[in-house]
Amino acid sequence: FSNLVTVKNNLLFLVFILFLTSGCKKEQEFAVIHFKDIEQFPYNIIATRITENAIAKTDTFNLESQENAVISLEIKRPQYVYIQRNSENSRLFLTPGTDLTIGQKNGRDVFEGDLKGENTYLEEFYNTENIEDLSWDYNASFDTFKNQTSGFFNFMNNLLDTYVPDSTSYFYRLNKLEN
Repeated sequence: FSNLVTVKNNLLFLVFILFLTSGCKKEQEFAVIHFKDIEQFPYNIIATRITENAIAKTDTFNLESQENAVISLEIKRPQYVYIQRNSENSRLFLTPGTDLTIGQKNGRDVFEGDLKGENTYLEEFYNTENIEDLSWDYNASFDTFKNQTSGFFNFMNNLLDTYVPDSTSYFYRLNKLEN
């Protein structure tokens, strides 16, 4: 009977230790980005993101072939990541576990996979020629200024609704706050 109590106590102790150590482990989350339509190698990529401490963290990748045109970034929370590819710059939105593919069509980024809509929205926002037409004149009359700013924000909200229809998503709510 004493052996049974000892085994039981040892088992409880082992379960308790496993429970304590499981809470101490930090799981690393990554976002994976695949690049396709790269015409010339080697291809350099610089990824910059802001850490929890508001410090910019930069990683540099040298892609040698299309088969290895994949990078993995440690992402602990939803965030923007700035990607510089040779002479092109992109702003991406990534979350832990994202698997995103970036291709090219007519000189613009085309996205496939996770967060396709969110990143297409950013691509359209930063590269649309209509944005400049929607600027406003601070010296205009109040009514003109009001119409100009309303036009801008209506355009931005319609663009967001087009590419990110899930109004409960983090990205959608974040951009509604910004707009």
